[in-house]
Amino acid sequence: MSWMQRLRAIEALEDGDFDPILVAEMEDLAAGVQPHSREPAVPRAIRFSTPTFKEYSTSEMKGCGKNSFPAFSVTAGACALDCDHCQAKILEPMIPATSPEILDRKVRDLILRPVEGILTYHPLVIQRIRAVTAGHPYFIQYICDELLKLARKQETNYVELTDLEYVIRNVLQDAAGNIENSIFRYLGADEKLVLATLAHVTDEIRVFVPLGDIVGLLERRRFSLPREAVVRALGALEERDLINEMRIGQQLRYAFAMGLTRMWLRQNDILLKLAEGKQA
Repeated sequence: MSWMQRLRAIEALEDGDFDPILVAEMEDLAAGVQPHSREPAVPRAIRFSTPTFKEYSTSEMKGCGKNSFPAFSVTAGACALDCDHCQAKILEPMIPATSPEILDRKVRDLILRPVEGILTYHPLVIQRIRAVTAGHPYFIQYICDELLKLARKQETNYVELTDLEYVIRNVLQDAAGNIENSIFRYLGADEKLVLATLAHVTDEIRVFVPLGDIVGLLERRRFSLPREAVVRALGALEERDLINEMRIGQQLRYAFAMGLTRMWLRQNDILLKLAEGKQA
């Protein structure tokens, strides 16, 4: 039975309008066939998120608690807008993290508590997870879930740093669409260019770099972006919490807030693609 036939057999979807071509392409991908290509497709699991701030239940799914898919609130239960439709109710079940110190503590709890008595992490593993996720609950849980699966497969209860790096590579590949669609696609042209450039002048050791390094690489790659435009783009990226700014002496330096974003930009060579688009 084809996917279209299965969809038509679902009573709750009988009024749905489905694109048969799109459904067929998705069915081919699930079967390991790449549409319009001789290259084999790489099957990927579909991950779904359900809200934790509202109680609900259906015949197939029931609501999950806030610990199943946690959300942090940097204002705790306070909301300056206090809109009529919500009145800050959405913030009530969120985990309060009103300072960097509290956020770090909550992140450590999120990493350690679910596997307490089951797994032991190398001391650097927690620090590394924090650095690559910037405390993002979705990616923390994603990585920790994959670490648990790997440990079970290897029949071990100790997670090494090499295990984490292996998992990060797999997570990065699987979460590429999440990063691109939820982060990168909403940036302006200058912001995309500056963020991709920052990814090429930073690494695991050289975390913070000065403005001159970013401008210098743009000039070497023959991008005609004025220094003032670079500064504006960096400011916009910081407002979006995609990068961090730190003053060292009289000089401002810049780094990625979430290491996974930098890794995705480097892995997909986004700067090269932007250069090719400029020349086309």
